Amino acid sequence: MGNVKKISYSETNTSFNHETGEVSQTDTKKVIRLPQEPSFVKLYLEDISRLHNLPTSCTRVMMELVKRIDYDGTIVLNSARKRQIMEVLGLKLTKGKPAQQIDNALSKMKKEGVIRAVDSGIYEFNPKYFAKGDWADIRKRREDFELSITYTADGERVVKGGFKK
Repeated sequence: MGNVKKISYSETNTSFNHETGEVSQTDTKKVIRLPQEPSFVKLYLEDISRLHNLPTSCTRVMMELVKRIDYDGTIVLNSARKRQIMEVLGLKLTKGKPAQQIDNALSKMKKEGVIRAVDSGIYEFNPKYFAKGDWADIRKRREDFELSITYTADGERVVKGGFKK
């Protein structure tokens, strides 16, 4: 079990016997072991885009989405939120499908395992790349993710990420 953090604490239980009026105490010492947060380095979103061969347009959208990530690793993207992101990015709204550029970027990021749709208009970011919140929660969310990096005969790196079904 790799790098673990031991937490020790004492617990005192006081009980009262209603018939005799006697008060008794029980002291117990408990030790729990939690995995520590792994070492990390700063990784730029452009690097994630390069690893997954995402176009620049996806990187720009991803940057805006990451700014809005919730502590559960998700973002709610309704049409109003998409329009806001389009405005921030200076993208033009089109008739019929005003947020088509956002939707295209989402599709590419889903295909590459950078995000996944968890419900209508709700997306979860890959917790191996994007984490916000308590480490125990992040670690649990990471269990639902698969990542593989392989190399072809000519040395080309192939990164595949995805969420377990």
